[in-house]
Amino acid sequence: MEISSLDPELLKVLTDFSKPSGIDKAIPYYLRLINPRLSRFWFNCIHNPGNRAKEVFIQKFKLLMSKKSTEKRDVNLLEAMINSEEKCPDYEVISHAILTLLVTICYSSVLHTVNILLDLGGRESYLEELFKEQKKIISTYGPDLSQNNCLKMEKLDSFIKESMRLIGEILGIDHIPQLEPFTFKNKMQVPKGRRISVNMVDVHHNVEIYGENADKFDGFRFVNKNSLTTSITRDFFIFGVGRHACPGRFLAIHTIKYKFTTLSKERPRNHVFLGRAQPPNEPLVFINRDSNEYQ
Repeated sequence: MEISSLDPELLKVLTDFSKPSGIDKAIPYYLRLINPRLSRFWFNCIHNPGNRAKEVFIQKFKLLMSKKSTEKRDVNLLEAMINSEEKCPDYEVISHAILTLLVTICYSSVLHTVNILLDLGGRESYLEELFKEQKKIISTYGPDLSQNNCLKMEKLDSFIKESMRLIGEILGIDHIPQLEPFTFKNKMQVPKGRRISVNMVDVHHNVEIYGENADKFDGFRFVNKNSLTTSITRDFFIFGVGRHACPGRFLAIHTIKYKFTTLSKERPRNHVFLGRAQPPNEPLVFINRDSNEYQ
């Protein structure tokens, strides 16, 4: 038995959690003006979207556990977490882990989307090529921005990967040996409890890997090279390496592609609630750039 990613109730609570309504934002804001403790009381005791999401998660988890498959194959991350428990899983811990992963993905996707848009500034040649690719995919496979359709946007994927490669991070992939010292193959040892980080510049600006123009931005560097942004390799460390690589990288990259594609659409005006502007809830509309007609 598998929980569908299109489960209406699950989608609703995840949407409410990741995109609070105007009331959810406004009430804590005005309570904070009166007394910060009132805002914390509202969020912690009265209305917290995370609590509602946990309730739905636990309900789905118990249903999944009651029909737990005897097969050893894990269909997805959720089943892997539940099947790892021999008797009774800690649903609270599992739901908290998934919500934490969701928050992390939202933060990372926004950060990298902003960097990608900045990298596009002043590079009209890239814009034209990316728009042509987008138009071709949409005209061939329809306006559905599913993961399969977004995967076909190879030039956009290459541009995203190059933007991430040259984001400017110096240190990353922090690790702390918790149980015992860690010894590398060259006999260098990291004491227990010592924080270590990877030199990201040494990897992402390595001329032996990326050539003499390793420091130069080349948006289509990875086109036709079977090198997706989500691929885990030793020359691209944004999502980590090995078995501890970021499990949410597929959703994160799909979200970034979705955001970039929707930014090139015509959109309704923002609406104002309690004096605060909110993004529109209406569906976005594709525009044919050649004829300026709505599709």
